[in-house]
This record gives sequence, structure tokens and C-alpha cells, in this order.
Amino acid sequence: MIRKLLVVAAAIAMPLSVIAATGGVAGAKAKGPSAATDTATCTHLSGTVSFSQPLTNAGYPSGVETTTVSGTLSGCTASGTYTVSGLSATLSGSFAGKAGSAKKPSGKCGGLLGATKEKGSINVNWTSTVGTAAPTVISLKSATGGVASDGNASFSVAGKYKGSFGGSDKGATSSVNAQTTESIATINAECGGAGVSSLNITAPTSGNPVTLQ
Repeated sequence: MIRKLLVVAAAIAMPLSVIAATGGVAGAKAKGPSAATDTATCTHLSGTVSFSQPLTNAGYPSGVETTTVSGTLSGCTASGTYTVSGLSATLSGSFAGKAGSAKKPSGKCGGLLGATKEKGSINVNWTSTVGTAAPTVISLKSATGGVASDGNASFSVAGKYKGSFGGSDKGATSSVNAQTTESIATINAECGGAGVSSLNITAPTSGNPVTLQ
């Protein structure tokens, strides 16, 4: 479902204990500077969320629903001790929910609203004109769906961050937000018919889709 999305992450720096475990600086390989503890924001998001089983009002009493996400981030800027500029990214990932049952069907449109626990990951592969940023990964733990101010579906995701742009708090205050280009009314109509096979996602009506810090 849309709330399962996607998308995006922050990171942790290499702990000093790793150096100590190698027997001291003399016996350790020096690590070059990186964007691991820097911050990044992106103002534009364009992507698609696809469902292996179309979302319907009734859902499915069996089978596992898999959600696949792909998209691009642009209008990205980075700040910190490591110089990275001309930043953009591609997103890719998938999530698998629990198998449906007669009591708790999977793939229900009602799941687009509220908070749920989710499992999956999103890879954010960065491209830059100056500097190199390693990929950022978010291992999803929860997702919250709602209704945006313009009547479209909205969502935010949270999880464990790893890679570039974790900030000084290792990604604890990073945020990932997005919304659909389709309205709730359009989605509800599809839910009552053949179902929702995919949704287009974009930046939220207010704020940035990705703030990694």
C-alpha cells in the first residue's frame, strides 16, 4: 500500500571502536572523508508505488502482498564537512506484508489510513557533480497514511537508517514524506471497482519529501 512506501534514509558514521579493534591507528586502514554525518534535503520527488495484488475494499484472505517502489529525487542540497554538490538520486525497493487470512485480509484499501508496522527497505543511490555520496538505505519499521490538505493521500515512513547523510544523531531526526498525485476520491472509486494496481507519488504539499539529518 501507499503507506508502505517508500522511500529514503540516513546514516551512521564508523564508530571509533572499529579502529580500536584493529590494534590502533598504526594497524588500521585510514578511512577517507565521507558524507555519512552530513545532512541533505530534497525538494522534488517523482515515483510510482506498485502492488502485486491490487488494493480493494475487501482485500484477500490469502497470499502475500508485495509493494514495489521506484522513483527519483531532485532539488537536493547537502551540507557538512564533506563537499557534495549537484546532488540527485534514484529510489528503489520493495516491501512484503503478512499473508492474508479470512479474519485479517491483506491488500485492503482501508490500510491506506493510520499507522502500521512494515518490513522492507529502500535504496537511495546518489549522483553528484562534485564529491561522492555512498547509497543511503532505510529499513522500514513503520508507516503512517493520511489525507493531505489538497485531498490526496499522504504518508510518512520511519525506520533504521544507514549510509550517507545521517547527521550528528545518526539519522534519528531524518524524515521521509510524500503524497499521491491521485485524490482520495479517485482512489476510493478504484477500490470499489477493479482495485488499485499502482499509485503515483510526489512531494508533499508542504515541506520537503526527504530531510536527512
